[in-house]
Amino acid sequence: MRNNFDLHKLIQSLSKAEKRAFKMYASLHSKKDSNNYIVLFDTIEKQTVYDEGKLKRKLRKYTFVKTLAKTKFLLHEFILKTLDHLHHNKSIESKLFNLLDQSKILKSKTLYSQSYVLLDKADQTANRFELYFFLQQIIREKKSLVPYLPKKKISLRELREESRYINGLLDIESKYELFYDEVLAQYEALKKGIVPLDELKEIYSELLESSFLRKKGNAISFLSKVYFHEIHALCAKVILDIPKATKHLRQLEELWDNNFEKTSVYREEFLRSIVNIVTYYLEANIEFDFKGILEKIKSLTTNVAQDVEKNLFFASAINFIYSVTNQQLEYSNIQLMTMRQSIDDHAEKLKPELMVAFYYHIAIYHFLRTEYEEALKWINKIDGTPYEQCHCIQTRNYCKLMSLIAKYELKQHFILESEVRSTYRRLRKEQYGQIEKIVIATVKKLIKVADRKSATEIFEKTHSQLQYLQDEKDTQELGTNAIYQWVYANING
Repeated sequence: MRNNFDLHKLIQSLSKAEKRAFKMYASLHSKKDSNNYIVLFDTIEKQTVYDEGKLKRKLRKYTFVKTLAKTKFLLHEFILKTLDHLHHNKSIESKLFNLLDQSKILKSKTLYSQSYVLLDKADQTANRFELYFFLQQIIREKKSLVPYLPKKKISLRELREESRYINGLLDIESKYELFYDEVLAQYEALKKGIVPLDELKEIYSELLESSFLRKKGNAISFLSKVYFHEIHALCAKVILDIPKATKHLRQLEELWDNNFEKTSVYREEFLRSIVNIVTYYLEANIEFDFKGILEKIKSLTTNVAQDVEKNLFFASAINFIYSVTNQQLEYSNIQLMTMRQSIDDHAEKLKPELMVAFYYHIAIYHFLRTEYEEALKWINKIDGTPYEQCHCIQTRNYCKLMSLIAKYELKQHFILESEVRSTYRRLRKEQYGQIEKIVIATVKKLIKVADRKSATEIFEKTHSQLQYLQDEKDTQELGTNAIYQWVYANING
């Protein structure tokens, strides 16, 4: 039996275009039924949270309320038919199903040549998009036409050879998918603390010894190539082999760019790849084409409202990160205002690594605007994220440094001395670099002076040290830049 909330969820998921289409199709049916459907539809649509009791009270003057359960069931079915009619023929798969059905109808009417023409058309489309499941069915239908068509037009031997080749490609794709599922499952086990890192490295090392994963040439089809690069990138990420992970993700990005029309068919795989690429680039502080990625995400189309919302949030998050990275703070402010209400809702839907990167850039945005209490709020969110879900040591280190600075600016000196010591101890266990040494030493000195002149002298010395670091590097990390600006503002403030 269908859950009472199913109809409410379905109605709330509809787009404006889908709602318009429903009412238009409802009006084409018998007046009585269409009125019942539209009245019930409109009443349920107005409910933010479904309430059966309130619904019955609102509808008490309508006779169909006596058979409300039946009317709700019929309305649910009618909406599904509307959606099917509206979206019919839009996808490549729908077009192929139609061509197969039409060819069968023509065959049943003994119009064999016409049936074959449609199968040939379906064959070309399925080959173009590498939809091997459909190709199997097309070949099966072509075989059934062999007795009725000239031998010059169709060859049973060639169809058998093609069938074996397609079966081989499907088998290869299946193997790569199984490898990817295994690699991903083990990675999830690591994040949950079930599998230790050293053990996972051994598991990955054994998996990569497979002939399918040793040579790129074994991945023949488009989808198997996608899996190949995703497997190698994830394995390299775990063992912190940044050059190898970056190489495979760049090749994965290029693969999708060169086969962009396939995103309409392999939509979920494309979105997964984009999320993996962006997440890793942000974690590893690797430069990439923000605007290009945004355009790719916006190009995705779907009929599921929640998916659209998730994709738009993902695109908005990337856009926000891009504007913060380029210090377009006013533009960042507008973006953050529109996203603020939905951040917590999407925290569970997107990858933890991506959400950590997003939180980090929100913290830096508030830090650059000297909104230190807000910055601390987002830094604490990152601190609350289990280490297994965020391996980026650099991000965590900058958060610790910004936390010290924010507490200094908020005059929380009573806890700073012990916090400086604990931060120093924690960072020494990890990647303790020059920027960490400079900031910790600066804050340690600042909490011991009370006059402005002494503080300015400390900031000037820190400025010189940071300037030296800046000159040594070709690129500037966003966290370092934010700290540099804080120092500079205190000298000139």
